[in-house]
Amino acid sequence: MAPRTKTVASIFKINLQARTAALVSLAILVAMFALLPGAEAQTYTILHSFSYGPDGAYPQAGITMDAAGNLYGTAGVGGLPNHCPLEGCGTVFRVTYKNSGWQFTTLYSFQSGK
Repeated sequence: MAPRTKTVASIFKINLQARTAALVSLAILVAMFALLPGAEAQTYTILHSFSYGPDGAYPQAGITMDAAGNLYGTAGVGGLPNHCPLEGCGTVFRVTYKNSGWQFTTLYSFQSGK
Protein backbone atom coordinates (compact mmCIF):
# COMPACT_ATOMS: atom_id res chain seq x y z
CA MET A 1 0.00 0.00 0.00
CA ALA A 2 1.35 3.44 -0.93
CA PRO A 3 1.92 5.95 1.85
CA ARG A 4 -0.75 8.65 2.26
CA THR A 5 0.37 12.18 1.55
CA LYS A 6 -1.53 15.30 2.29
CA THR A 7 -2.07 17.71 -0.58
CA VAL A 8 -2.39 21.35 0.27
CA ALA A 9 -4.64 23.58 -1.80
CA SER A 10 -2.86 26.33 -3.66
CA ILE A 11 -4.57 29.05 -1.62
CA PHE A 12 -2.81 27.80 1.50
CA LYS A 13 0.62 27.70 -0.14
CA ILE A 14 0.90 31.50 0.00
CA ASN A 15 2.95 32.86 2.83
CA LEU A 16 1.40 33.81 6.16
CA GLN A 17 1.85 37.57 5.68
CA ALA A 18 0.03 37.64 2.33
CA ARG A 19 -2.77 35.44 3.67
CA THR A 20 -3.22 37.70 6.71
CA ALA A 21 -3.33 40.80 4.50
CA ALA A 22 -5.96 39.19 2.27
CA LEU A 23 -8.12 38.20 5.23
CA VAL A 24 -7.85 41.66 6.80
CA SER A 25 -8.82 43.27 3.47
CA LEU A 26 -11.80 40.95 3.16
CA ALA A 27 -12.89 41.70 6.73
CA ILE A 28 -12.71 45.47 6.08
CA LEU A 29 -14.73 45.10 2.89
CA VAL A 30 -17.43 43.07 4.64
CA ALA A 31 -17.56 45.58 7.51
CA MET A 32 -17.93 48.50 5.07
CA PHE A 33 -20.92 46.92 3.36
CA ALA A 34 -22.47 45.92 6.66
CA LEU A 35 -22.21 49.44 8.10
CA LEU A 36 -23.27 51.44 5.04
CA PRO A 37 -26.89 52.56 5.12
CA GLY A 38 -29.13 51.16 2.44
CA ALA A 39 -29.78 53.32 -0.59
CA GLU A 40 -33.07 55.14 -0.27
CA ALA A 41 -35.36 55.73 -3.21
CA GLN A 42 -36.07 59.30 -4.16
CA THR A 43 -39.62 60.55 -4.20
CA TYR A 44 -40.90 63.38 -6.35
CA THR A 45 -43.73 65.82 -5.81
CA ILE A 46 -45.58 67.59 -8.62
CA LEU A 47 -45.43 71.30 -7.81
CA HIS A 48 -47.55 72.50 -10.74
CA SER A 49 -49.43 70.92 -13.64
CA PHE A 50 -49.29 73.13 -16.70
CA SER A 51 -52.67 73.85 -18.30
CA TYR A 52 -51.45 74.81 -21.79
CA GLY A 53 -52.99 78.21 -21.09
CA PRO A 54 -51.70 81.43 -19.49
CA ASP A 55 -49.28 79.43 -17.32
CA GLY A 56 -47.63 77.84 -20.36
CA ALA A 57 -46.90 74.27 -21.40
CA TYR A 58 -43.90 72.05 -22.12
CA PRO A 59 -41.40 73.37 -19.55
CA GLN A 60 -37.89 73.51 -21.01
CA ALA A 61 -34.25 74.00 -20.01
CA GLY A 62 -34.60 72.86 -16.41
CA ILE A 63 -35.22 74.84 -13.25
CA THR A 64 -33.05 77.45 -11.53
CA MET A 65 -33.17 78.17 -7.79
CA ASP A 66 -32.36 81.54 -6.23
CA ALA A 67 -30.91 82.16 -2.74
CA ALA A 68 -34.41 82.35 -1.21
CA GLY A 69 -35.39 78.92 -2.57
CA ASN A 70 -37.67 80.20 -5.34
CA LEU A 71 -37.67 78.12 -8.53
CA TYR A 72 -37.58 79.71 -11.99
CA GLY A 73 -38.10 78.17 -15.41
CA THR A 74 -39.45 78.60 -18.91
CA ALA A 75 -42.23 76.95 -20.89
CA GLY A 76 -41.91 76.60 -24.66
CA VAL A 77 -45.54 77.28 -25.57
CA GLY A 78 -48.59 78.75 -23.92
CA GLY A 79 -48.91 82.11 -22.27
CA LEU A 80 -51.26 84.86 -23.36
CA PRO A 81 -52.85 83.88 -26.68
CA ASN A 82 -53.05 87.44 -27.97
CA HIS A 83 -49.25 87.46 -28.26
CA CYS A 84 -49.08 84.33 -30.43
CA PRO A 85 -52.48 83.61 -31.98
CA LEU A 86 -52.30 79.82 -32.21
CA GLU A 87 -50.85 78.59 -28.95
CA GLY A 88 -48.86 81.32 -27.22
CA CYS A 89 -45.13 81.91 -27.50
CA GLY A 90 -44.09 80.60 -24.09
CA THR A 91 -43.65 81.89 -20.56
CA VAL A 92 -41.19 82.52 -17.76
CA PHE A 93 -42.48 81.31 -14.41
CA ARG A 94 -41.62 81.22 -10.72
CA VAL A 95 -42.65 78.66 -8.10
CA THR A 96 -42.47 79.86 -4.48
CA TYR A 97 -43.02 77.96 -1.24
CA LYS A 98 -45.54 79.87 0.93
CA ASN A 99 -47.93 78.86 3.70
CA SER A 100 -47.04 75.15 3.55
CA GLY A 101 -47.61 74.95 -0.20
CA TRP A 102 -46.15 75.88 -3.58
CA GLN A 103 -47.45 78.95 -5.42
CA PHE A 104 -47.03 79.26 -9.22
CA THR A 105 -46.67 82.68 -10.87
CA THR A 106 -46.31 83.50 -14.55
CA LEU A 107 -43.72 86.27 -14.73
CA TYR A 108 -43.68 86.92 -18.47
CA SER A 109 -45.45 85.80 -21.64
CA PHE A 110 -43.30 85.98 -24.77
CA GLN A 111 -44.59 87.91 -27.77
CA SER A 112 -44.35 87.12 -31.44
CA GLY A 113 -41.52 88.76 -33.34
CA LYS A 114 -43.90 89.65 -36.20
